[in-house]
Amino acid sequence: MHRASLGFSELPRHQDTFASPLVQSTGPWLPRSTGSNLTEEIVSFLTRAEKDDMPVVYLSVGTNAEWSVELARVVIQAFADSIHEFRVVWSIKDYQRQGVLADAGQSVPSNVLMVSWVNQLKLLESPVVKVFITHCGFGSLQEGLWTGTPMLAMPMMLESDQITHAAHIRDFLRVGLSFDARPLQDKITASSLKSKLSALLEDGEANVFARRAAAYSKQMQSLHGRERAAAMVRAVAEGEIADTWVPLEHRLPWWQAMSLDIYGVVGVMVAVVGAVRCACGCYGCFGGKIKVE
Repeated sequence: MHRASLGFSELPRHQDTFASPLVQSTGPWLPRSTGSNLTEEIVSFLTRAEKDDMPVVYLSVGTNAEWSVELARVVIQAFADSIHEFRVVWSIKDYQRQGVLADAGQSVPSNVLMVSWVNQLKLLESPVVKVFITHCGFGSLQEGLWTGTPMLAMPMMLESDQITHAAHIRDFLRVGLSFDARPLQDKITASSLKSKLSALLEDGEANVFARRAAAYSKQMQSLHGRERAAAMVRAVAEGEIADTWVPLEHRLPWWQAMSLDIYGVVGVMVAVVGAVRCACGCYGCFGGKIKVE
C-alpha cells in the first residue's frame, strides 16, 4: 500500500500551478440545499426589480467588518445617484445600520433594501442579481463563483486573507473589479464606485466579467466538489491514490521516498570535503592543524 497525504483546493486554478499532484482541485464544498428561503420582503423586492427590468446589486461585507462613516456615506451616495440604473439589497446588521445612517446623516435611498440577514447563496442564485459587492471572505468568494455572479471586491479588514482573495478575483480569475477599502488605502468616491458597478453591469456580450463568471460557475458545478472530495479521501484510505492520480514520473521508489538518495549525496560531499582538507594539510580531519616538517 502506498502512503500519501492529500490537500484540497476549493477554488478553480490550473492543476500545473500546484507544487504536487497530490493537491487536487475539488470545487466548492457547498451544501446540496441552499437552506432557508428568502423572506417575502426580499422576494417582493426582487420581483419588482425584474418587472421594472432593473438589475440588482447585492452588498455584504460579512459579520465582522465595521463600516466607517466616510465609506458608508460614499456607498449611500453612489446608490442614490444610481436610482434609475439598479436596485440594491444591502445586508447589514441592525446595530450597524442605525449607526451608519445616523453618523452619515443620510437616509436610505428608495432603490435600496437594507436587511439584517439574508440567505446569501439563495439570493445570489436569483437571475436578477447581477453583481455581488463583497468583502472577499472565503465563503463569499466561493458562493459568488458558484453562482456565476461578477464581483466588486472590497476587502475591509487589515489582517486577513481578503486582500489576497480580491487579487484572485481581479487578476487571476478576472471575474470582477476591486477597491481596497481598508483604512488608508484606496480613495473611494461615489463616482468611482458607480463607474465600476456600471462596468460590471454592462449588458450583453460586451460584459466580459459576466461571461467569465458564467464559465467558472459551469466549471465549478461540474466538479461536484463534495462528492469528489469524499471519493478522494476514500481512495487515499484504500491505497488507490498512487495508481489513479500520481503520474508515473512522480512515483518514487522506497529509497527516494525516504530521502536516502539525498542523505547519500550529502554524506559523500561531506566525506570529499573532509578528504580534501586533510590532503591540503591545512587542517586535520579532527580539526587540529597538521605540522609540516
